[in-house]
Amino acid sequence: MDSLTKKVSIFLLFCSCFFLIKLFPSFGLNHNETIATNILQVVFVLLFIVFSFFEKKVKIKSLFSIRSLLIFTLSLFLVFSINQDMGIYATVIFLFASLFFLIKEKKFYKFNRIHYVLIGYATFRFFGTIGTVHGFYFPDKYLSFFLVPLAFSCFHFEKTTMLHILRIFIRMMMIYMAFTLLYWWYNVQFLNINILEWITSKTSYLGKPAYEWSSGWSGYPHPSYVSLVLFSGLIALIYMVYNKYLGLTIFDLLTYSILLLFSIAVMESRIGLVCYVFIYVFSGLYLLYLKRWHFKLALGILIAFFSISAFSFRSSVSHFIFDNTRETFYIYSIEYIKSHPWWGSGSQEQYIALQQEAIKMQKQIPIIWNQSYIHNQFLGNMVQYGIWGALILLILLAFWFGHSIRSRNFLLQLFLCVVVFYMMIEEPLTGQAGITRVVLFFSFFVAFKDSEKKRSYFDFMEGKRKLEV
Repeated sequence: MDSLTKKVSIFLLFCSCFFLIKLFPSFGLNHNETIATNILQVVFVLLFIVFSFFEKKVKIKSLFSIRSLLIFTLSLFLVFSINQDMGIYATVIFLFASLFFLIKEKKFYKFNRIHYVLIGYATFRFFGTIGTVHGFYFPDKYLSFFLVPLAFSCFHFEKTTMLHILRIFIRMMMIYMAFTLLYWWYNVQFLNINILEWITSKTSYLGKPAYEWSSGWSGYPHPSYVSLVLFSGLIALIYMVYNKYLGLTIFDLLTYSILLLFSIAVMESRIGLVCYVFIYVFSGLYLLYLKRWHFKLALGILIAFFSISAFSFRSSVSHFIFDNTRETFYIYSIEYIKSHPWWGSGSQEQYIALQQEAIKMQKQIPIIWNQSYIHNQFLGNMVQYGIWGALILLILLAFWFGHSIRSRNFLLQLFLCVVVFYMMIEEPLTGQAGITRVVLFFSFFVAFKDSEKKRSYFDFMEGKRKLEV
């Protein structure tokens, strides 16, 4: 390793660690911040640094190599995607590290074709800004659609390295959930609240939603997007335990599952509970399919069971999925789509459509002004782009699922199923919080499958394409 490479690697590692220590505590609660909150944040950061540098037994010199830098920044990206603001900074650090790796190694690996579909979707949304109030412009949040997949073509890690990165991520998510439950228990005692009341009813305490008193220690308490990251860890852990990778056992899976179930409960994530059950049902069916153990019979029984349950308790299911705000915006969006079937408000301007319908229907429905999007990806796309928005989204999902099935990528298949569930109650491909997480884990799981095979690359030194040995 030459002197310049070592200096740049040390500098970027120092910047990453400084960013973690300095910025993470500042993203704590905006009010009523406590010393306990900052302690949890700092301990979380320190544990991440320890796990990252000592995940594998390596020599001190190799800690400052460009390869170690890239592994560290990718682990940083995965772990701190749990926080929206830190996820953005982690994205930038990872992109710089990937670019530096490309400049140093002078190899650009074959771009997986499935990413072209994602870029095409983002391009469609970009051109959707034509004719909007803000004019034709490129929203900053769309950069993730383009840059993150490209960054994964700047390097190629073998499967063992990717597994070690996943183990770091899984361990840190277990710590995150443990800290969340600890913080929640502290606040239960402080607020003197009945635990059963907290878990079974969506309410607020001292003017804040209940979930801010559980995952609020991390600075980003949104239960839907937090649980999406936690589920990515569960999916990876199920895969690693089944294949007996890196010594992970059923005990690890059981511990993670218990922590996740309690975390979902205290964060009051309704869609989280649905996804939790689905992941285990899907994984069980997948295991039966691989083992050829009465797969069709089990599938038929499950379909019949869930169909009967949905029909028998349809009112309860509807109440479980929707709330007053979502139902109101659901009505607004349907009415707007009826009057604008071929093209809607344009990119990032759902709030205009919602306000128009709110004013029209104010005699029937009380106006709600404090939301800027519909909380449903399919309806959100149709409000912005008409039926073309829904069509483009369905094409994207069809290509994604088709690729995951053809490549037999269990991680990607299950992750995409979870994303579709979240599309029913959020818009993960509209806001920065969702885009960062979906694009990151989609790209990572695609790269994980690519790590099992040789990849061709373009050698800038010789000016020709080669095959990785």
